[in-house]
Amino acid sequence: MKMAAKQLKKKNYTEPTFSSTTLISVIHSPQGIKLPILKRLYYLLIKSSWIEAELNDNDICSLSDVLFEEVDGRFEEFLCGRASASLQELALLLRCCMVFLNLLVSNQSLLIEKGRVLLSILRTLISVELNEKSERISITNIASACALLQVFADELLMHKSLREYFLLIDSVSSTSEMLFMCHFGHGDIGIVMEVIAAHFILSISGDKSFECFVSSLFWQPGEDFRTPEMSLIVSLSLLLNPITHSAPKMFQPYLILLVSEAIGVCIRSEYLNPDLGIMDCYLTALERSIILYKSHFSNLHIG
Repeated sequence: MKMAAKQLKKKNYTEPTFSSTTLISVIHSPQGIKLPILKRLYYLLIKSSWIEAELNDNDICSLSDVLFEEVDGRFEEFLCGRASASLQELALLLRCCMVFLNLLVSNQSLLIEKGRVLLSILRTLISVELNEKSERISITNIASACALLQVFADELLMHKSLREYFLLIDSVSSTSEMLFMCHFGHGDIGIVMEVIAAHFILSISGDKSFECFVSSLFWQPGEDFRTPEMSLIVSLSLLLNPITHSAPKMFQPYLILLVSEAIGVCIRSEYLNPDLGIMDCYLTALERSIILYKSHFSNLHIG
């Protein structure tokens, strides 16, 4: 939670000042859930103790209905290419729904019901390359689907509890609907690897996507530059993770690239000055990179 709080400060998510009654009324308002409200709500959900103290069980159930209906509806619009809100709003709404699962632990049936909405979205994103040519789905910007996959990976890396929920919900699905292979090994971290693997495959699908993938190897942003959804603090956990070393050799550099992208975003500015507020993350990245380099150096067979 301390790690998440640091990320929120870096993203300028401010301490909310409204009451639970105000929060519920705003979310239920005809104007819908807009970006400023989503930012504040996400902050509150990260600090779940505030939510638990302010909201009763009925409020939590009511909020879950609104949020999950909203994310389901907006994702359907996204699939049809007629999204009325920005990708940023959809991504943040998806984060809110994922973290909201922590408030549903005491009601397992509700946890499974709402969690299935998220698994359905994730299942669609993972299979989007196959479904892209179908009549129902008309995604024209694969990069947007990649961004949403990064949202899943980022939140799952940040919260071990979410990985456990996803495994639980997936395990009670029918055999034909089960999404994850990691039920048979690697534990809950395997979920993250499967999501990142899907992201990798989607990132290099098609000529345009492959060009964007190659350009992401450099820190200088181009016309198609989009800030990645994988945060630096969270993506650093991929370095030196034992499961990273057991991943296919062609996949390991891609995992390192995700960390590099997160580092690059943190230093992008007019003069490429680093953000001194997260200097400890840079030092951690350097330390882990050196250890990783040394572990592979003996396999280079130089000379």
